[in-house]
Amino acid sequence: MQGVLRVTVTVVGLVLVASASGSALALTVRAVSPAVGLHFTDLQPVDVRVEVSGASSQATVDYTVHETEGAWHSSGQLILSNLTTGRGQAPLPLQLPGRGLYKLALSAHSGTATAATETWIAVTFTPFPVDPLSPWGIFYIPPSWTGLSNPQAVLAAAHSHRLLGASWSRLNFWPFSYGTVNVANGQVAADWSLWKHYARALREEGIFIMGGVSQMVRALSSQPNDESTDLHGGPLWSRVKPADYRLWDQLIEKLAADFREEIQVWEIWNEPDIPGVFWAGTVDEFMELIQHTSQALRRGNPNARVAASGFVKDAAYTERLFQLGLASYIDILSVHYTDESGDVSRWRNLVSKYSPALPLWNTEEKSEVPLRNLANGVERSFKFLHIAFAPLYDEYRPLLRTDFTVLPAGIHYSVGAYCIGRGRAAGSSSLATGLNAYFFQSGHELVGVFERPRGGSGQFVNPALPTVTLAVKPVLPGSAPVVTDAWGRSAPLSVVNGQAQLTLSSAFTFVNGASQVHVLQLSWLPSSTQAPGPAQKQPVIINESP
Repeated sequence: MQGVLRVTVTVVGLVLVASASGSALALTVRAVSPAVGLHFTDLQPVDVRVEVSGASSQATVDYTVHETEGAWHSSGQLILSNLTTGRGQAPLPLQLPGRGLYKLALSAHSGTATAATETWIAVTFTPFPVDPLSPWGIFYIPPSWTGLSNPQAVLAAAHSHRLLGASWSRLNFWPFSYGTVNVANGQVAADWSLWKHYARALREEGIFIMGGVSQMVRALSSQPNDESTDLHGGPLWSRVKPADYRLWDQLIEKLAADFREEIQVWEIWNEPDIPGVFWAGTVDEFMELIQHTSQALRRGNPNARVAASGFVKDAAYTERLFQLGLASYIDILSVHYTDESGDVSRWRNLVSKYSPALPLWNTEEKSEVPLRNLANGVERSFKFLHIAFAPLYDEYRPLLRTDFTVLPAGIHYSVGAYCIGRGRAAGSSSLATGLNAYFFQSGHELVGVFERPRGGSGQFVNPALPTVTLAVKPVLPGSAPVVTDAWGRSAPLSVVNGQAQLTLSSAFTFVNGASQVHVLQLSWLPSSTQAPGPAQKQPVIINESP
């Protein structure tokens, strides 16, 4: 992935303005809050205010709030008076029902002027403390890519990682991350102060960082004048080996040494096995790059762990690197998008063949909740990507908008991070077309997760509504297990004589608080868009014992 695009951010969201002809100032209305991105946890009061400007002495604001994929909604009206400067605020009297994602619409009028805006309020789980063993990571998008480089935006970006439940961030170093790179008398100098600021903000939140040496810097490139560009990979000078490894090694050693307090894991490059995109050299040249870069990183920080290289496509390419000695220079094999493709086995087979103890990390993952990664022993997954900075990457379901408001994917990610946590794989199966079950052991708790996969259009693969009959044993006698949907809405699971029925209307459904969860039976109702009907006369019988 290459971040070369720039967009401008409006922190309060899109504001649609209409005003009377001849007005000195256009009327505007927006939602403001002490919480950046209108993002709250379930232990915080939801403090959202309406702000108008450009008004006459009085403004009337109508508001509506709708729960995403839920029935709850609310509406009301506020009157802001005595606006001597045409500007004023008033608190919204919101009584949200709990966790979820809520669409807020505001419509204001003052005299003959009108204005309207829409935005989103998120209420998520209060995340567990940061944990170095957590599998939950996020691919960092620098605030500068969205037109923001002020300290507040940097702190907000780091804080949102924490609010969403991540313990890890993948912070890539692109050519411009090094500032101006100068070479004089055999010495290399660079200025990575902005990236240092990003890293420190993440660490202040407790977030652990994987740093990524992702591309070549122009001043050290073997082809510094070649501007041939790939849409994703950038100019050719950034996708080739250095002209002089003595200078490259020096730069990387200084980098690792200067970030040794913030970064203990480094990844070398990005998707080199896609021909000509991020790496335009040969496989042998790439092995040479790994050797030099790994050794330089370890000289700069002897405690650093080294990962390579975000492989995504060509297992034969990666096997050739293993044959050339890759395992001697890395501590982690990093790959991309295994959860979406469902194909972890090719990488597992390589690890088993050449370096059985080598952990497998997925450093770019499209899925909000990487169930297949977790089920197949992938140690850590980094959600790609954090902020929707460019439409080019919208299909990867980013977590936040550029104004830091939370997208649906961000809610789903936060729910998965909370409900599964550090749970270890304890079994999985495809119960039927369009329904998968996963089980994760977390201490005495067996977490059950039911997934209804969606197709490219966003619709469920199977539009019919599944209901499972479960055999359930609570962790604590007399305490009901808890069911949580993809939006974070939770309810007690009614267990009678050791059994419970659960209708799976959400993309993800999580069962917590049980020591045993077995699927006894599965039946289907017609799609919720159809009239309700009876379950199948002969339901599918599933005996599932993780």
